[in-house]
Amino acid sequence: MPRCPSCHRRLAALAVCSADGATAPRHAAPLDLDAEAPPSLAGFRVGQPLATGAFSILWDATRLDDGAPAVLKISRAHALLARERFRCETWALEQLGPPVSPRLLQNGVLEDGRAYIAMERLDGETLATRLEGLSAALDLRAALDVALAVLGCLQAVHERGLVHLDLAPENVFLEPGGGVRLLDFGLSQRERGVVCHPADSALTTLGAMLGAPEYASPERLRGEPIDARADLYAFGALLFELLTLRAPFSGDRASVAQGHLSRQPTRPGELAPVPPPVEDLVLACLAKERALRPRDAVSLRAALASAGAAALGPAGEVAAPAGDDAASISSDRHDTVVLRPRSPRTGTTPWCSPSRPAAPRPRSAPPWPGTGGTSRGSAATASSRSSPDRRRRPRSARCSPGARSSRPSARPSRSTSRR
Repeated sequence: MPRCPSCHRRLAALAVCSADGATAPRHAAPLDLDAEAPPSLAGFRVGQPLATGAFSILWDATRLDDGAPAVLKISRAHALLARERFRCETWALEQLGPPVSPRLLQNGVLEDGRAYIAMERLDGETLATRLEGLSAALDLRAALDVALAVLGCLQAVHERGLVHLDLAPENVFLEPGGGVRLLDFGLSQRERGVVCHPADSALTTLGAMLGAPEYASPERLRGEPIDARADLYAFGALLFELLTLRAPFSGDRASVAQGHLSRQPTRPGELAPVPPPVEDLVLACLAKERALRPRDAVSLRAALASAGAAALGPAGEVAAPAGDDAASISSDRHDTVVLRPRSPRTGTTPWCSPSRPAAPRPRSAPPWPGTGGTSRGSAATASSRSSPDRRRRPRSARCSPGARSSRPSARPSRSTSRR
């Protein structure tokens, strides 16, 4: 997708940016679709090509049995690795399906050896197309509605032991009724080291090189083992763009990768009117160390809904999925992160700076429930502030709730409430 060479927001090819007047470069298609001959597949009538990517072509199709509109995704390569990518995506679609992903209709290998997937055809547009046509960022309500729906899909993906690994606006599909589905699970992997295909190790290495670099987590770029928090990093980059129309890092592929690995992103509030609690959540998702990111999509979704409701006020609360859209969401109770006010003195997140420096500080809590990490910039131990006669206090006084122990607590306090 072309971007403005100046401000780096998405634009159609050769379009003029409304923000600075720069012209987007021409987008070179990886393949001339007009020269492609429609494939032949029993049970389907294949129409015109819809789109092409680096590894596949999408064709408009109709299932002959019932006339159901379909999309035929066909590999551009005959290699074993390409087949394994399609096999992995097929497995993910079998585990998910509506309302999280398109419905799988059929899959296999064509007579010429290319792998294919037939899936239901969706009505709507990708988030990338929506962002491309905007002259200004979405209002907060609309942006959070999309973001919360994406998190609902991610929650269902992660509950089934999968990591998407290619979350980007191109792979988020917006339906007319407000539904959101995730596309392209070709790079998805199983968590906890469970192999879902013979070429798992090769696909892991491939996944570190493929996909949109603007949304790649540092551990993915380094080729390290991944877990669901890689998707939460990608979600943070996606939410950053939803709120500002810019990616956290821009430039060529190498510059973007280096940004994810070693640089801090600009605060979203410096680019657009983003409420501080929402901004804090975006930056928490973009933490370089995965232990400092939100624990999971459940807690992040609850925190984002809370921050959005507080920013919008009682009359503009962000709606949560209901009815059929909630079918893929677990009904289990979970911890809800309580967002405390930012420090008026420093403007940092609650776990980085106390709001009252003169008052005794509680033990440092991890920024997110269950991470086991400690806060950056946490308070010094009480021993550095205690009086010389501290050792002569009764043991009960030293262990009272108002006193601080010089020994770190084995179980840090949790700034959460049970919903």
